[in-house]
Amino acid sequence: MQVNINANTYKIVVGGDVYRDIHPDLLSHVTFSKDPVIAAEAAKQGKHLSLPNPYILAMRAVCSRVAHLSGAAEQANKVFQDMETTSVLAEDGSSNEIFSTYLSLSNTVVDVSA
Repeated sequence: MQVNINANTYKIVVGGDVYRDIHPDLLSHVTFSKDPVIAAEAAKQGKHLSLPNPYILAMRAVCSRVAHLSGAAEQANKVFQDMETTSVLAEDGSSNEIFSTYLSLSNTVVDVSA
C-alpha cells in the first residue's frame, strides 16, 4: 500500500500481475472513512473512532517491500496459493505449514482437547 494519494486514500500495490489475475476484483485504491452514524453512537458511549495512522500504514508498506525483495513474500504467496488449492491435508504431516497458516489467519477457535 502506498501512502496518501489524497486524504485517507491509499494505492494498493501488489507484487505482480499474478494477484490481479487471481483476484480481478482487487481494488487499486482504498479510502478509509468514518461512518457518521457509528461515530455518533461511539461518541455517545464516550469512545472516539479514529482512522488508520498513515505512518503505521507506511511502515507496513516498507515491511512488505522488504519481504518482497528478500524472497519471503514469495514463500508466503506459495503458502496462500496452496491454501486455496488444497482441500485435504496429507496424512504424513507434509501439509502442516498450510494448516498452521490457515489457523493463524482464522478467527475460529479450534478445540484440540477432544
